[in-house]
Amino acid sequence: MAAHNELGQKGEDRAVEFLSAKGFKILCRNWHFRHKEVDIVALDAGVLVFVEVKTRSAFSSPNDVISYSKVRFLEEAAEAYIRQYNFQGEARFDVVLLTKKAGSFDIMHIPAAFR
Repeated sequence: MAAHNELGQKGEDRAVEFLSAKGFKILCRNWHFRHKEVDIVALDAGVLVFVEVKTRSAFSSPNDVISYSKVRFLEEAAEAYIRQYNFQGEARFDVVLLTKKAGSFDIMHIPAAFR
C-alpha cells in the first residue's frame, strides 16, 4: 500500500475512534455509491451524518480540502443512501480533518460543514 493510502487509512481509523468517543454510532465505513465512496456514515443523536475524512501530513485549511465537485458528489451519495435505507429524519454533512503530528494526529471536527 502506498504511503499516502496508509496515512489515509490511519486517519479514517482515528476519525472513527474520535467520533465513537463523542457518542456517534458508526453505521458503515467506505459506503460505495457508483464509483465513489462516503468515508463514514454515522448517527449522532438520531441525525444521520455523512462524514468526509481528510488526512494530511501538513496543516490544510478546511476550505482547501473539499472541492465543490466533492460536495455535489457527497450530496448525491447521501440522497442514494437515504433512499436505499428509507431513512426518515434529519441528515447533515461533517468533515473530520486530521493532521499528522509526531506519531499522532491533530483533529478538527466540523459539524454541518456544508448544507
